[in-house]
Amino acid sequence: MSALLGDGLKPRDRALIEKVAKYYLDYYRIITLRDLRTLLKTSERVKDEINRQIRSKLLPLTLNELLDSIEHAERDRLVYREYAVDFDENINGALHVPLTVAVCSTGLYAYITTKNTALAPAYSVLGALINEMQIESQKFIEQDFDDIFEIRQQIIKMKEMLEAHLDEFPVGEIRRPRRYDPPWLVKALQAYYAYREAAFGIKPGTGKEEELYTIIKWKLYEILTFYLVLKTLSSHGYRVEFKAGKIEAARGSDRYVLLFNMPPEGSTEIVKKVDELGDEIIESVKGKPDISMSKNEKMVVFECKYSTSQSYITAGRFKVLAYIYEFGLESGVLVFPGIENPNQEVDDEGTIRLAEETKNRGNILDLDLRDDGRKLYLLILDPVDDTEKLQDLIERLFLSLKII
Repeated sequence: MSALLGDGLKPRDRALIEKVAKYYLDYYRIITLRDLRTLLKTSERVKDEINRQIRSKLLPLTLNELLDSIEHAERDRLVYREYAVDFDENINGALHVPLTVAVCSTGLYAYITTKNTALAPAYSVLGALINEMQIESQKFIEQDFDDIFEIRQQIIKMKEMLEAHLDEFPVGEIRRPRRYDPPWLVKALQAYYAYREAAFGIKPGTGKEEELYTIIKWKLYEILTFYLVLKTLSSHGYRVEFKAGKIEAARGSDRYVLLFNMPPEGSTEIVKKVDELGDEIIESVKGKPDISMSKNEKMVVFECKYSTSQSYITAGRFKVLAYIYEFGLESGVLVFPGIENPNQEVDDEGTIRLAEETKNRGNILDLDLRDDGRKLYLLILDPVDDTEKLQDLIERLFLSLKII
């Protein structure tokens, strides 16, 4: 493992990155260059194999930008014109007298006409990009990988759209963007070279830092939890679909809705009014759990804390309690990798004790709350453990929650 990432990374960080970094762009639905640029930060580069895995998921972005460029190129081909000199036996424009004098002995006239000649090289580069990305799309579709974010289906649809343009443009060679290239070609080439060459890093850096597309560890931990949730649902026959900002998992008449960093679907508002301010502030002060699952009136939330600090885990525990009462939930789950080097002098003795009991009881502990059978679960998911062991923990949790 140490050969893949910087030596300064802890084994837990390394394991987390190796397990789910390849899903980072899928999770955030990065489909435009503008989206991708939001990830640019100073960070420590991850090594080649991890970079390659993440970069392969830039294919939807590249195809999306290429299809948009094709649309603009088609429009330019119809409307873009510039003056040029042409020669013919007939005059098809304004006569160019000096050149006509020079060629009249051959029976030709020189005249000024309008053509889109300057863009012809750009069209041939675009044609090469279309051919190249059609081949790359087919390779991606044929790969055997765990497609929990349904990227393969996106690529199939985009590939079909791309194939409709295969014979539309001449095929030249792919090259770097140039100063006078039309904007649509620059964008297509930038997306292509991001797919080929983009480098990713982990923040904060542990050695030599540079400007890279940065992945954030605590977000990776949310992705790990979500990945395990989806894998467990899929293993029990639930079909997972992405629909307009949410995910639906359906099996027969059973249907769960999963949301990220949003109030659970169907939740009630605990805040009815904020002084004399308008209703929009009520929406903004709602809690936004990392992951929520809901089915009819049954809801559960997950709060993921990628930390081994007892104080941070204590804050997470009370945050889950707040969600349970804010949204009227039956259950809430605090997910964390464990506690290391506990400080007995800090006023978190209860959290330390609960973490120890969670570990002693197979990494899952449920706390019965006083009101109507509500429960708070503590779940230790340590990325260092095998994926099968982690999925087994989610399986046990779901059995306790009566989800499966």
